[in-house]
Amino acid sequence: MRKTIVVVSTLVVVLSIVHCAHMAVPPPPMTYTQLCPSGQGYDNKRGPIICIDANTLTANPDHQHVLRGSWILFVLTNERQNLDINFEEPGKVQFKGQSGNRCWVRIRDDAPLRRAGYTAVNLSIGKSGEDPDVMIDP
Repeated sequence: MRKTIVVVSTLVVVLSIVHCAHMAVPPPPMTYTQLCPSGQGYDNKRGPIICIDANTLTANPDHQHVLRGSWILFVLTNERQNLDINFEEPGKVQFKGQSGNRCWVRIRDDAPLRRAGYTAVNLSIGKSGEDPDVMIDP
């Protein structure tokens, strides 16, 4: 019985660590031209890459559909400038990180199934973009 308790306790600790470790995924070490060839994003419900034009702050693709629990990587087209993404309803986002021209978010597993508007901000020039959105799907 004592052996079973030790094994179960160890298993719970290991699973907890593995679960938490996947929530802080850093952006991939790629250049802008590899992530957003010709300014085009990567349309994928499970992990899209949304390219943000550094001058106009328009998103490509806009109206991106994502699944609950998905990661989204936002990339600004100028690698020497800094990007931030602000969701209208921050409660839909479970985790957010930012580094240079990239910002990444994880949509909550229990996020409401509807539009999630956000604003792209070029921190280097102090300019906010249009009002693009992502659509959260089950």
